Parts: sequence; structure tokens; C-alpha cells
Amino acid sequence: MKQIRFILYGLFVAFFCACTENRIESSLVTGDQEGELEEVSLTLKSLPIKVIGEEYESEMQGKDTRQDDNSDVKESAIDNIWVFQYTSEGILLASPHYYSTTSSSGRGVPMEVMLRPAVNCQIYIVANTNNLLWAKDMKIGSSLSNLTSSTFTRSTENDMYGGTYKNLLMVGHASGKTVIAGKSNDLGQISLSRMVAKISFQFVMDTSVEDKLRITKVTINNVPSVLRVGEVTASPYPTTLTPCSMSDVNSPSTSMIYTWYVPENWQGTTGNNDEKKKNDWAPANAIYIRLHVDSDVDGSSYVYTIYPGENTVNDFNIKRNCFYWATLRVVSFATDNRVMAAPANCFVVTPKSSIVFDPYDRTENGGGWKYSDYVNKSVVSKKIASVRVLWQTAFAIGNNASGNLVYLKNDKIYVTAGPLNGNAVIAGYNSSDVIVWSWHIWVNSSAPVQVSNAVLYNTYEWNSNAIISNKRVRGRSFMSCNLGAISAGKGDGGAIGTYYQWGRKDPFPPNKLLTKGDAHYQAYSSTYVVAVYDNDTRSIEMSSSIGTGEVFNAVRTSSDIGTISYSIKHPTTFIASAKTPGMWDNNGGSNETPTHDTANYINEGDWYWGHNDRLWGGIPFSEASVNYKNIVANNGAEKKSIFDPCPSGWMLPPSDAWMGFTVDGLNHEGDNALNYANYGTEVVDNALALYMQYFKSGPTSLFPFCGWRNGDGSCYVVGYCGGYYTSAASYNYASSIFHIHPNLVHPYDYGYGYSRRACAYPIRCVREVKGS
Repeated sequence: MKQIRFILYGLFVAFFCACTENRIESSLVTGDQEGELEEVSLTLKSLPIKVIGEEYESEMQGKDTRQDDNSDVKESAIDNIWVFQYTSEGILLASPHYYSTTSSSGRGVPMEVMLRPAVNCQIYIVANTNNLLWAKDMKIGSSLSNLTSSTFTRSTENDMYGGTYKNLLMVGHASGKTVIAGKSNDLGQISLSRMVAKISFQFVMDTSVEDKLRITKVTINNVPSVLRVGEVTASPYPTTLTPCSMSDVNSPSTSMIYTWYVPENWQGTTGNNDEKKKNDWAPANAIYIRLHVDSDVDGSSYVYTIYPGENTVNDFNIKRNCFYWATLRVVSFATDNRVMAAPANCFVVTPKSSIVFDPYDRTENGGGWKYSDYVNKSVVSKKIASVRVLWQTAFAIGNNASGNLVYLKNDKIYVTAGPLNGNAVIAGYNSSDVIVWSWHIWVNSSAPVQVSNAVLYNTYEWNSNAIISNKRVRGRSFMSCNLGAISAGKGDGGAIGTYYQWGRKDPFPPNKLLTKGDAHYQAYSSTYVVAVYDNDTRSIEMSSSIGTGEVFNAVRTSSDIGTISYSIKHPTTFIASAKTPGMWDNNGGSNETPTHDTANYINEGDWYWGHNDRLWGGIPFSEASVNYKNIVANNGAEKKSIFDPCPSGWMLPPSDAWMGFTVDGLNHEGDNALNYANYGTEVVDNALALYMQYFKSGPTSLFPFCGWRNGDGSCYVVGYCGGYYTSAASYNYASSIFHIHPNLVHPYDYGYGYSRRACAYPIRCVREVKGS
């Protein structure tokens, strides 16, 4: 048998099943005076799915095993139908009728239906709407185009498969039929075709790579949410894509076949003639499958992308009632244009390694934000024309004056890391040299994003009435170090990591660890912040938190400044909520009273003018369905936002992430109530070694005393205590803060000066998939 290569290897295939007929019930949708109706016999049959390409190899057959949506779709079932009768000119003769049946058959289903006596008429059948009111408003005399242009919207995969019916929308018609009054009328067989296509996927790992590449997820993307009764006849369709939420395949296996049923998506053909470059020619709305991979070779995360279609070179049409089969065979560590760094705001690489990523490719939708509203190659002001290093720590990337380490080519961004662990932010600029978007490049030789390095965390069960501290439940696995850390050692300032204002995607450089236990406020200046350099490795000076036109400065928020647009264009600007930025710089002592005085803030201490609780993907605290004493709610992100700063596969932790770090999940001081292992050496260690799974036993993870930046931009308590953000908003325009220092653990700190969203804290990411 001839094989069709798809990416690295692939096939197209068909699969079909049918059942038997049981009982039929009928109901008439009234409202039109249509005269006498006649009982008419007909037989319904679901057509086989059309094979695109080669025959299916029988030894590869297998059941769809995705557990995310528990799909066991009866792809040939005819469970209910709407019957429409039109004249030969396409005018509706009778009110539509709805018929339900307990049948799951797709082969020769006999039925008795009611039609109006007429000569040379057209019969249309729409099956499996699962809705006896769907066509009730279609009036006698209306045009056939009213039916064929009708659409169904399916926002979730479960809806796409008919909910509990587990069936698929179908349509069929027959022409030239005559119904005679008083006669036995048999219209014969009417064949139904599915309004969806079937796509199946399997991946195979060569033995030479299976111990170095870890497959974490399979996704299907750009699946339209709209199905049209009438068949698409020309591309592109849809012209504007509103995607359906399709379930991911988490921790997939090479032994499984994964199947989706998707609406038509015709995006046409291109002039490409090179199989390796099909992805480069892909239209923006074309359906694609992704294999998400963690590499132990270079510590990075990648995505392998397949665009199904009628061929492997230039076709991007997915047609109804057709079956597309693809097998991806991964045979080496080599990458090309079909293998990109997994899209995110942060890319993790090992020293001297290289990545390529598509700056227009993001699928996160947590909080309702849409990436193409900000980065879009079809809009001049949102299209990236150049890219360069905005800031970097020493040799995180290196001298990019000639544009050989960070550059744009064919709408892809290429990055080569320098020889040392560190951090950098690269920015994409439009043709007017305005920043369109920016990305964090985290160089770390320890591969902190690898699943094998994650630390599983168990938290307490809880509800609106209590924290059940004697019952541990499986939580999300934590990253082994802070985001942006360059080490994870005790007493090492490199473990502090980068800082983030709540809801913003871009990091600020780490503060220096100077004196253990130093609780003074300090300016965000070169004295107290790690050295940073520009694109040409020239030193970037920081004279104060306020700034005097430097790359890094602090400005007071306002209706013009406290916006997403401003924050994207100015990723190095600290947007302050204190009435005077820098007001607490070098205040000569550790008195924190002024930071808790609401009179010293504007906008309730939030950098975002007017507040937005959804920036990091969660929902407002007031909308949470479970809320315990106004300190914790189930309002954290279930899906990543485009502003989430964590790498691919990781996300910000929820507000209940820290419960297990005290005896009962509440704020405590004192040895007996706190769940950490390094009593007596906390100051020397500059961290708490917190137990991750049990109280006073099991594995630990180090959480440094990283301090933070106050609402005016100044540095505070580095080496004395620490704070960590979650994705959840708290009450009264606060953020949910985890607060620690020697002999103190507060899973929920809501002190006014600590919880203001303009403050900048480090982040400890968790796995996107709970329990992984």
C-alpha cells in the first residue's frame, strides 16, 4: 500500500459503524394553516464517512480513549429528525415536523412522516438537533435558503457531540418526490451526511528519543463553533473564527488513537510545493493538531504541529462527512519549521541553546482575553517588524548588535541563549518602533520546566464553612524554583527570581540579596538590583524608583497609564499606586506603617485603573461560588490568560495553593503550627524548606525570602521575608498573597500594604494539569 507522509509520517483513514431501529414518536409543530397531510413512508440511512487518502490499516484501529470529554460518539446514530417539504422552486409547503426515536441506527431506518400532497417536491431532513423547538419559527412560504443558511453554535466539545445524546448533526435531501392524497406513498431512501468531519491522530516515538522527549499534551486548535445546514462550497469558511473549546489530551500515550469531530473549515489551498514548509503557508484559521513535548536534551518545551487536509503539502480544507487520519512519527531531536518552542510569555532554555517560536501563535483564553487583539500580522500597528533585546542579565543572551542572536525571519523569532544562566526580555516592535509584545527568555541549566523536576503538592480539602485540615487532597505540582531563578540553593540570591505586578505578564529584574534580615526600604536602583544590559550589552543604569527617563522607571497610574495597552508598550515601567512614586525609598528605617495607610495610595493600590480581576485568568472574588471567610475563594484561573507569565505547561497557582503549609491552613506564627523543615537556619538559608505533601514529613521545596516591591516601586525586606502571588483576586481590590518569614507562615495575607496589586512579587508556577 502506498503511504502518504504527513509531517514525519501519516495516513488518512475512514471508520464507520451502524446500529438498529427501535421506536419512533412524532409531534407536529403547529401555527400555519396547511391543509390535510398524508402519511408517507421513507427510509433514512447515514452515509459512510468519505475516506480522504488511503485505506485504514486494520492493525491500527482502536477506540478513542480520551477521558477528558468521555466521548463515545455514536457517529452513525439517527436519534431525531426535522422534516421539511419544499416545492421544486424551494418554497416551504408545510410546517416542519419533528420526530424522535430511541433508535441509534444509521442503516436503513424506516419511518412514517407527515407531508402535504404535492408534485415534484423536495424533502430535507435535519437529524440530531436534539431540540423539538429548533425549527418551530420557520413559516410556510419561506425560502429553502432560510434552512440551508441556518447555523448551530457549539461552544464546547460536549455540545458538539449532542451532550448526553452523543450523536452528530446530519442533513440530507431528496428531489423530484410526489405525494398523492389517499395513496400509499413511499419516497424511498434518503441518505444523511454528517455536518462534521472526523479527525483521528496517533503519535509514535522512535526508541532513540523516547527516553529524552516527554509528551505532555495533545490539542486540536482552530475548531469552529458554528455548523451550517447547507454545505460549504468555497473557501475561506469561516472568514471569522470563533473557536469551540475542545478538550485537551493530557499525558497521552503512543498506544492510543485520539479522535475529534469538527465542523467544516475550508481555508483553501496554497502555492506551496514543499512538504516541510506546509506550516509556513498555513492560513490563520486552519485547523491544526499539536503534540506538546518537553525535551530533556535542552530543557525547552516544544510543539509539533500538523495541519490535516487532502494532502501534506498545500491543502487546508476540512470537509463535512470526511475522515482525516494522521500519524506523527518522532524519530529525532532535530527541529524544523514544523517544530516550534511551545507558545507562552516565557521560554526556558539551557545556556547556548536555540529556539524558534511563532510570535502570532497563542491559544490561551483565560479571563476572556484574545491575543490577536494585540498581536496580529493583518494589522500594521500590531504586526511585528523587528525584534531585539530589551534587557538582559550578564551573558543571558549576549551582544546582539548585529542581530544574530535575536532576530525576526519569515514572521518567526529566533533566539540563541548565551553561556550563563540568567534572564532577558526581548521585544517585538512594529514599523513605528512601538513595542507590540515582549517575551521573557529564562536561561537555566537545571531545566526547571521539566515535569520530572516538578514537586507534587497536596493541599487540604475546604469549602465555604471550613478548611478540613485532617484531609489532604491532591493539588498541582509546583515548579522546583521561583520563576526566573538561576539557582535553587540555600542562602543564594540567585534563587529569588524575577518580580511581577499582579496581572502583568512581564518580569522586572531580581533584587540583590545584600544583608540577611535587612528590612529597610531601598530604591530600585543599580545598588539594589542585579546588573542588567541592553541589546548591545551596554549597562542599563537605574538611578531610582522614580527614574529620569531610563529604561526602568516608576510612574503613577492614571486612566491613561493604568491600561493593558500602556503596560504592553512599556514592559519595564513600574506602574505605581502610591501617590508619589519612590516615596518610601531610603526612608531610614523599617517602619512599615506608611505602606498600610490607605491615604498614601490612589486607585485602592491597583496599577490597573478601575480594577480588573480577570487579568490572570480568574474571576472576580465576588463571583466565586465557594468563599471561606473572605480569605480564599475558588476564583483562580482554570485556564491560562494571555498575561500569565509562566512557561508553556505551567500557570499561576490558585489561591488555596498554600493551605498545607500550616497545621490548619490558616495564618500562624510559631514552630508547632508551621509546616517547614529548616527551623533555626531560616535566616542563613534565606528561605523556608516547606513540606509539600504531608505535615512535618515528606518532600520539601525551598521558598526564598525574596521580599517584594512596594506600591511606589521601592524594594523591601529582601532576605527577611517573602511574598508570592496567585492568579486569584481577593476582596476589596486586593490580591491573594502568600507571606513568609522566619517563624511565620501566612497562606493568606491581606494586610493593605502587602496585598495591593501594584506591588511586585515573585511567582512559583504550578503545572497546568492538576496532579501532574
